[in-house]
Amino acid sequence: MRLRLIGVQLSAWAVSAVILLASNAQAGIIAQYDVFDYNGGSAKHGLWTNTRYRNDNTFSINKGTVFTIFENNGRIGGSLIGSASNNYKTAAINLRLGGFEETYNYKREQGYNWDPSEDATRDFDFFKYIAGTIKIGNITHRIRNCSACGYAFQFGVGANAKNKGELGASAWILAGNTSKRHHWDLNLSFKPRAVPEPATLALLGIGVIGLGISRRKAAANLAG
Repeated sequence: MRLRLIGVQLSAWAVSAVILLASNAQAGIIAQYDVFDYNGGSAKHGLWTNTRYRNDNTFSINKGTVFTIFENNGRIGGSLIGSASNNYKTAAINLRLGGFEETYNYKREQGYNWDPSEDATRDFDFFKYIAGTIKIGNITHRIRNCSACGYAFQFGVGANAKNKGELGASAWILAGNTSKRHHWDLNLSFKPRAVPEPATLALLGIGVIGLGISRRKAAANLAG
């Protein structure tokens, strides 16, 4: 399998190395991204709450919000943790993502006009399942994926449904007992945090091999 992370193209060997290093040193973290509002459009936001909080239903993502991709027992998962604010309230976001897929139903809107047949060159990835909470003021909203909407949490360059050239993500979500008609939106842009590049991983591997050879030579000299 070749996991093509947003903003990063990794071979199967490199992915295995990243997962190995991550599981040993970073508790299974494969990659992390700082999260912001999408750029462009007349109602720029990160979280949109439809008819709820109608006096100001657009929330801007706050600094410190992070999207994480991780590996746990051979499965790829994700999380979106942070906050968003408008003129009246702050939303604490704590979402878990599962059901990783390389292709799924894609929501274009004003994003990139992607087709699964071009996934090898213009990669998009998906998490089918969303769960967790968004707490706004004193109200905690239980969040789930909008299965009736037919879409998932999609991420890649042009995947935020608002800007076809921007690295990011989008999703339609349900809060509490809301229906498809009253779904909430996530429209996000991402900035990758530093992750080991394939060349770096190769050097790390060479370094480990070299260290082993040096130790064997030293042991042989002592024995002689």
